[in-house]
Amino acid sequence: MMLIFLKTLHLITAIFFIGCVYFRTLIVPRIKPSLGTEKFGEVESLLAIHSRRFGNFNNALLLISGLCLYYLYFDSSAWLLHFKAFLGLLLVVLFYLAPFFVPPLTRSYAGFKSAFHRFLLGMMLLLVVLSQALFLL
Repeated sequence: MMLIFLKTLHLITAIFFIGCVYFRTLIVPRIKPSLGTEKFGEVESLLAIHSRRFGNFNNALLLISGLCLYYLYFDSSAWLLHFKAFLGLLLVVLFYLAPFFVPPLTRSYAGFKSAFHRFLLGMMLLLVVLSQALFLL
């Protein structure tokens, strides 16, 4: 019963994390022409505050459930599981560290935030594919 709970929690929190990054990467930038640069900046700041607050809680649950599942499925020869766990851990670490390095880099390099979000989304899609590939081995 605990395994089903952990898998469900991990899946739901992963969907929320991926959905949030998808929304911030591919949907939000599309409203900029309608709002103008100044108003768009305000909207984006508000979205960032609320999505980060939710993300802090969601991604803590994602990390905890992922670590528990990793422990339960651990096999020293399961290289794909180790790689998937590494990518998942890297994604969560990048999420928590982003407030410290994304704003300064965005001030220096105009497209950094957008490129960072696309990079995260790409890593997330790779992680989903890897999680399905685990069932093939």
